[in-house]
Amino acid sequence: MKFGSKIFVTLIFITILILFLASLLINNYIINSFFNNNKQLALSQAEILARQVNNLVESKEQLIILLGTFALTDYISVRDEKDKKVIEKRRKEAELKFKLFSEQYSSFNELRFIDEKGVVLIKILDGKIVDKPGENLSDRDYFKLLLGPLEGKKKKYKYISHVFKTEQVYINMACLVNYKGHDIGIIVGTYNLEDIHDLFNEIKFKRMWFVEDSFAWMIGTDKENNPLLISYPEKYNSDHDMMALIEEDKNVSLKDGILKYGYGCTYYVPGNGKKRIIAFAPVSKTLGWSVALSIPYNKFISSGEQLQIKVTIILFISLLLMIIFISIISFHFFRKLTILAFDIDTLIDMDQASQLHVKGNDELSQIGATINRLNQKYLDLKSHGSMDMNSITNLPGNFTVQKKLFDIIDSGRKFAVTMVDIDNFNVYNQRYGFPKGDSIIRMTATIVTNTVKEFGNKEDFVAHLGGDDIVFLTTPDKVDKICEEIISSFDKQIILYYTEEDRQKGGFAWRDKEGTIKKFPLMSLSVAVSTNEKRQIIHPLQISQIFSELLVYLKKRPGSKYFKDRRIRDRKPLSSETASMMRQDDTEDLESDKSVSLSGDRQEIIEEGNKTEVLPEDKKEASDEK
Repeated sequence: MKFGSKIFVTLIFITILILFLASLLINNYIINSFFNNNKQLALSQAEILARQVNNLVESKEQLIILLGTFALTDYISVRDEKDKKVIEKRRKEAELKFKLFSEQYSSFNELRFIDEKGVVLIKILDGKIVDKPGENLSDRDYFKLLLGPLEGKKKKYKYISHVFKTEQVYINMACLVNYKGHDIGIIVGTYNLEDIHDLFNEIKFKRMWFVEDSFAWMIGTDKENNPLLISYPEKYNSDHDMMALIEEDKNVSLKDGILKYGYGCTYYVPGNGKKRIIAFAPVSKTLGWSVALSIPYNKFISSGEQLQIKVTIILFISLLLMIIFISIISFHFFRKLTILAFDIDTLIDMDQASQLHVKGNDELSQIGATINRLNQKYLDLKSHGSMDMNSITNLPGNFTVQKKLFDIIDSGRKFAVTMVDIDNFNVYNQRYGFPKGDSIIRMTATIVTNTVKEFGNKEDFVAHLGGDDIVFLTTPDKVDKICEEIISSFDKQIILYYTEEDRQKGGFAWRDKEGTIKKFPLMSLSVAVSTNEKRQIIHPLQISQIFSELLVYLKKRPGSKYFKDRRIRDRKPLSSETASMMRQDDTEDLESDKSVSLSGDRQEIIEEGNKTEVLPEDKKEASDEK
């Protein structure tokens, strides 16, 4: 598979993966959002129902208080009268008042009016008054709480009992009756909680949730704090499955703290396998009752599921459109990329001036234009000889040096060309081997390059002519400092390339060219500098001649040293006509990949130097030796 195809497949895979993950995240977010919203709605409805229950119970408490203050006080206030007729009159007046409120207290199965000693003065059963019941209820909880000794407890004025059940579910309500600042008795009513059942009619919740099987129920505790169902839809009494479901709701809610915490929302899977949500809220802290709203989960979240389907369809369509779009773009891109690759291969094979022709104004067209510029740069560099990089030092060679010299000679600027030659290098090569010799050349080239870069000019140039000859081009004002630093760095580092024995001896014994064994000292540098400060230089051959003469002189001196040529004329002057002819020949040589080395033939240079003695007639013109 081609690289472009791999990219295309990878993009498609990543796109599908991202969309799939996005779909899961959105789906999860939507479901959770709708669940939380509906959960809050269910909790709010449970709270509304709980408040309705609490309001109903409080209204019954107010009725008890009203009966006690309105009817009972007149009767109790005269019960100690000696005149029996007065007592009987007040009693009948009280009973008449009770009958006036008969409709209000019809939900009470029993009403008892008890004096401060616990004696029942009036008793009403199922709306009928019982004459002189004669009961004593001083042992009951409500009597002890309201009229019993306080014993450090806070006085209470009303009482509601735990839920108790006979045939139906009941609670006792009691309130303290006070007359002229004195507690004269209590009134107690047994309230039938069947009166609350109407609030739990499931039809109300069907309208709210638009679903079947949603209902509400209420739970409390009996005297032993055991949970007891208070209210639920009455019609479920004849439906065994629904009663079983209510029982499961109750058990799960108890486990999740419906009575302990009173407020919350939970879900579970009942025996029928259909998940349900239960939201519960407390009726009041005093009663200890809680109301629960039970709703099927699948209906509870139905709106979220519908939106989920819509979002999934939108994502699927978006995915298809994205795949189609990416396919078209990728096909167009890779087609142009294939054509561009073919044209580049053709351009490379031609190895001549030519250009890529990429239509349009897109990124590939810009790439084509960049490749055209690179190709032209390559051809320019090749035509000017800058491709002759030395394999050891990666520095330019003769072609580039000659081009640079011609350019600076033609510019008329002042320059200094310097030849760095390593003394005793060939003998070192024979003793230590060529790999070691190559490392010496690389070390020397690095020193020269770094020094020229640090102490020279921005446009200065370093080249490697081959062998151990390094050349750099700078200006006369910089050359002295550069030469001094090169020699200093070289002398510090060169000793590291010898064995400990050779370092201690300061060299080693070896055969010279004539076969005679003699001592060769540690390698040093001979640095020759040629400038156009004192004389006119019209051709690189002049510089080559100057290097030959200076190096013959320098190599007879021990150690590292440099010499700067300051003579005003050549020993063998070069005429302008000869230089022009040589310049034309050199141009032809450059075009045919030939060049004349600045280092020349070292053997001939040495012989010429030996014949002429070292610069004997130039001492008056030469500068001071450094």
